[in-house]
Amino acid sequence: MSNPLISPIFEEAAPLNVASPENDPLDNPEYSFTLKYTDARGKLWEGLFKVKIPTIAEQQAINQLHAQFNDGLPMTALSPDGNALNRAMAHMRVCLIERPVWAKDLSKLSDDRLIFAIYTEVVAHYEHFFRLGESA
Repeated sequence: MSNPLISPIFEEAAPLNVASPENDPLDNPEYSFTLKYTDARGKLWEGLFKVKIPTIAEQQAINQLHAQFNDGLPMTALSPDGNALNRAMAHMRVCLIERPVWAKDLSKLSDDRLIFAIYTEVVAHYEHFFRLGESA
C-alpha cells in the first residue's frame, strides 16, 4: 500500500549490498565530477564540481526553494520542463559545494541543457548513494 507521506520515488528504494566507500566514489556523501559539455554553438563548458548528499533539513530547503521558484503555483500549473528546471536549480543551489567560476550563479546561464547536463551528474550520485532504482 502506498504511503501518501512518502514520495513514490522513495517507496521502492531498498538498500542492497552496500559497497565500501573506498571502492566506489559514488558511495561517499560527497562526490566530485568533471563536466565537459559542448553547447549547440560549439562552446565547451568544462569544470570540476563537488556535490553532497543533502541532510533532511537540506531536503526541506530544496523543497522550499523549488516551491519558491515555482512562485507558489502547483506543479501542474507549470510545464513539465519548467518544473524540472526549477527542481534542478533548487537541488543544485543546496547541494553543489564546489563549482567552476562560470557556474557560480547557475541562474545567470542561458542554456537549460547545460543546467541539465550538470544536474544529471548530481542526480546520478544521489540515486547511486541511496540505491534508487535497484531492485531487491
